[in-house]
Amino acid sequence: MFRIKSKLIIGLTIMALLVSLLGAAPVWASSQWLLTGEESSSPERLAGADRYDTAAKIAQAGWPGTSDYAVLAAGMNANLVDALTAAPLAKLKNAPILLTSGDYLSPEAEKELQRLQVKTVYLTSGSQVLKPAVTAKLKTMGLDIKVLGGKDRFETALNIAREIEANRPFREVLIATAWSNADALSAASLAAAKGIPILLTNPDKIPNEVGVYLQGLQGKLKRTLVIGGSGVVGDSVFRALPSAQRAGGTDRYQTNLEILKLFANDIEPGIIYLANGENSHLVDSLAGAPLAALTGSPIVLTNGKLSAEVVNYVKKNLLPKEVIALGGEKLVPDSLRKELSAWTVYAEANWVKGPGIGGQQEIIGQNLRITGNNFTLQNSQALYSIYVQGNNCTLNNVTVDGTVFVDPGESGEATLKNVKAGRIVVMSGGSNSIRLENTTADTLVVTGDQGTRVVAQGQTRINDTVVTSYAILDAQGAQLGTVLITGKPGKAPLVELRGNFLDLVIVDTEGEVRLGDNTKVSNMEINTGANIVVPAGASIAKATWNQSVTPKFSGEGTVNDAKISDLPALPGGGGGGGGGLPTDPNSPKITRLRLCNLSGGELYDSQDVGGFAKSIDLTSRNPTEKIKYIYVSVSTDCTIKLTVEALGEKKEEEKPISTGAETVFDIDVILGDLQEGNDGVSLQKLKQVFGPNIKVHAEISQNGEIKDEYDITIRLPK
Repeated sequence: MFRIKSKLIIGLTIMALLVSLLGAAPVWASSQWLLTGEESSSPERLAGADRYDTAAKIAQAGWPGTSDYAVLAAGMNANLVDALTAAPLAKLKNAPILLTSGDYLSPEAEKELQRLQVKTVYLTSGSQVLKPAVTAKLKTMGLDIKVLGGKDRFETALNIAREIEANRPFREVLIATAWSNADALSAASLAAAKGIPILLTNPDKIPNEVGVYLQGLQGKLKRTLVIGGSGVVGDSVFRALPSAQRAGGTDRYQTNLEILKLFANDIEPGIIYLANGENSHLVDSLAGAPLAALTGSPIVLTNGKLSAEVVNYVKKNLLPKEVIALGGEKLVPDSLRKELSAWTVYAEANWVKGPGIGGQQEIIGQNLRITGNNFTLQNSQALYSIYVQGNNCTLNNVTVDGTVFVDPGESGEATLKNVKAGRIVVMSGGSNSIRLENTTADTLVVTGDQGTRVVAQGQTRINDTVVTSYAILDAQGAQLGTVLITGKPGKAPLVELRGNFLDLVIVDTEGEVRLGDNTKVSNMEINTGANIVVPAGASIAKATWNQSVTPKFSGEGTVNDAKISDLPALPGGGGGGGGGLPTDPNSPKITRLRLCNLSGGELYDSQDVGGFAKSIDLTSRNPTEKIKYIYVSVSTDCTIKLTVEALGEKKEEEKPISTGAETVFDIDVILGDLQEGNDGVSLQKLKQVFGPNIKVHAEISQNGEIKDEYDITIRLPK
């Protein structure tokens, strides 16, 4: 929580007196009324006498009580690689990472193991690194010891991944180079928060044992996250990975920034950790990763300074309420922490700030936090972000270059009217709602656990909506774009949809999705065995799912033009190839679809994500990548026609396809007017023309009779 300085200002008192006499709300016309927020009351820096002591202090901050589990890693620079991939396991077990010498159990680790009353300790190195004296000491303490260290760094990472898989299956993996610690540690806290294991690779070849393990996950993974540029994880490795998406830059700090962008919608707002990114000091990031994962927070790397690009991104996207340094002042200067956590605060209640109608917009040049209740900000432009924490606040005719964070409390309300923002993140609110009126944003994220109701009205237009929690989405004539309903490890949210949803709704959680009375969903893709409740009067026009899952439908409504009570038994995963609820199981279906560039490199392969589905997620791909070919496989001989409407004209290509063969469609034929040469069309160009999503209409016919038709949605990079 922030603590606000409160001063009695004579001018403010006089103005309040005038308000009482005139009966009108005052308009703040100048910056003299801005209040400056003090720093957070939480710890600002976690640092000890050395790395072992720092790890102990991090454990004390994150685990002030007890913990049944702990991860013990070698603290020497040469052996940090063994623990590179341990953060996701630590998060899964709610365990800190402690550091020890290889020759003996460090006193700091011993003291913390005793304080925490640990029962089981995981060792990330074998006996060649953590010598028998260490394990002997642990045994005398009565601890159950589980050694995850393998014959090399690759096997150690695999052992950790298998331990995670045995406790909680995953649908994503992260791949990083085995020969530079920075990239894996840079992503560790966010991967851990999502339950994603980290595997290691050579720059130019995937180790055999890693390849075998990934092969065993075929059909279970929806994507592989590759961390680092092509210099550390080569293009040949990237192309060999299933549904690979890369986050890489020119150096470790640029890569760190790209990681923040990749996980943008998964980061919990509020806390940011700063750590030194140089090789000799990365150990603090290792110990800090499970602590940051507890709150879904990122670790931002610094070499003693931060680039303007990083500062701008953090201030526009990450809500730095609390910025905590990992390590001493020499490693992470306090000036950096203060630069990120600087705020302007509007704390007064029942006030109006900003010029009146017709006045020139007021510019707000710093992150803004509104804590006063019944506060209205109008006719303003915020160059960074706005954090709305007061209850019953209104933003009216406000442009926000960064993010609007809405957090009025469990039963609070807020209204965004005529607002333009890069992102809107709803962190809390009651059933009487957060209202979006005639508001536009690239992304709307709804998080928190309060069952917040978000009402979108009028000309509100959102490109993509992500729901990670218990929430109600109420679309009253507005467009919320593609809606992704997802969750967090160990949580299965309940989401209710009200109104009409014309764009794709993707269910990517094991929770429950309910439709309100008379709610209409045009297209729903279900990637899990979720509960889908469709009451009388509600409907899902098209429902599809992968072969490996069986969604559970209930209610008196209709799905795929049939009453739920009349639906046939779901065949395993619901009709193969994403066909939903087929009336004729022998009808031809698309069984596989691949998007490739000119040289055959895959941007997408449905086989890697459990089978063909009607949504293709390219949101994390590099915008400069090009699509040249669409490869299609089918279950039975048929003819497929692909149609795209571009630049006011319909383009199509029709081809016969044989069972067991793969037929290629050339994107330059379908979208000839968009080609940028003969090597395909870039994702960036496609977004310029189509916006965030492309709809490709697929018509499947046999002997001149149409057997099936539907839209395939391709989601383009942000």
